[in-house]
Amino acid sequence: MLTVWAFAAREYSSGALLNLPREYDNIPVLYRGEVIGDIMPRGENVWFNVSDGGHAIGIFAPRELAAKIRVAGRYQQTGDTVEILGEFHRACAKHGGDLDIHATEITVLNPGFAAPQAVDKNKIILAGVLSGLALVLYFWHRRLK
Repeated sequence: MLTVWAFAAREYSSGALLNLPREYDNIPVLYRGEVIGDIMPRGENVWFNVSDGGHAIGIFAPRELAAKIRVAGRYQQTGDTVEILGEFHRACAKHGGDLDIHATEITVLNPGFAAPQAVDKNKIILAGVLSGLALVLYFWHRRLK
């Protein structure tokens, strides 16, 4: 449910928010990106990070809003792409001066998914060659003693 407050929000990138934080302090913002890392419970709320590919910004949200998020990005996993509507704080007094967005609405735009990464065959060959060289040097050193 969009509020009148939501219509005042414009979409901002992390670069814009981080480069001119005083200009956007305490205003409604739309921020889109991938949920990354862990979703950390804090009482009736949660903390999580959203990266738009440039930087990540901490999001503080009620648990019931964040319950929509199913996948957080990490190694071999792409997180949910979300749109956050909330109030930007360059130095949040409630959170020890941290830069954050207090979410009032969260929309999952694209669900996250497994993203396995193939191992480069050249790296496997190089590891084998270096391991063999290390063994030769080890035995050569023992023989000299």
